Amino acid sequence: MAEALMVAECLLKEEDELVQKGCGWMLKAASKSYPDDVFEFVLRYQGQLPRSVVRTAIAKLPDSQRQQVLRHKATSH
Repeated sequence: MAEALMVAECLLKEEDELVQKGCGWMLKAASKSYPDDVFEFVLRYQGQLPRSVVRTAIAKLPDSQRQQVLRHKATSH
């Protein structure tokens, strides 16, 4: 899990849409086994992650965590 988050952190500022899509899917897959780690990562870097990455990454999180991420984004503007 640590490697996946490290890779995602390295890709925070990547502008290529295909790389962003891959990062989102990697986090989504990781969230199936490590939802709390992905949740904390997304909250920590939400302001730097492209919206598409956030939406994909949180797709499999429990509803409560997904809603918290969405509320956090709305209040951080």
